[in-house]
Amino acid sequence: MQNKTVLAFLDEVYEDLELWYPKLRLEEAGYALKSAAPEIKTYAGKHGYPAPSDLLLKDARSQDFCGLLVPGGFMPDKLRRDAQVLSLTREFFEQGKLVAFICHGGWIPISAKILKGRRVTGSLGIKDDLENAGGGGRQPHFQPHSARPRALRGGDGQLFECPLSRRLAAWLIFATFIIEITRDYS
Repeated sequence: MQNKTVLAFLDEVYEDLELWYPKLRLEEAGYALKSAAPEIKTYAGKHGYPAPSDLLLKDARSQDFCGLLVPGGFMPDKLRRDAQVLSLTREFFEQGKLVAFICHGGWIPISAKILKGRRVTGSLGIKDDLENAGGGGRQPHFQPHSARPRALRGGDGQLFECPLSRRLAAWLIFATFIIEITRDYS
């Protein structure tokens, strides 16, 4: 049986729609989204939407999930200082699983040091951070607001290594910032 559960990082001041929109799209497609956070409690998004955590960050294991979603907001700037968050992000990447990060969610993969030589796409707000982390590759694309569909790829460059279909991946990509990790173009 295929694992159809995606992990999302969660903490205070997450970007509301960058968590809730993918969660709803995943559920429509028969997937589940579990949120890992520093504490088991309900967290408030930037715009006040509540989101309960399902498990503690320290208890999250990459082998229990088919992919990772990192919403933006102010949350990733705080969580990127957590060694467990960075280790878990690297594990997903090294296993070739989906690593999707939106807007300022890119700060976590930057701190996990998984962007070197990868083509990345993101918001102008973290453009310099992405480039300084070694992201850029061939034809980097930064837009302040981009609804343009982007492919999501795992760490080994295989498209949709976890059991997410192209259609589901397209649902995860919405009118906000999305960053992709693709083949090594160096």
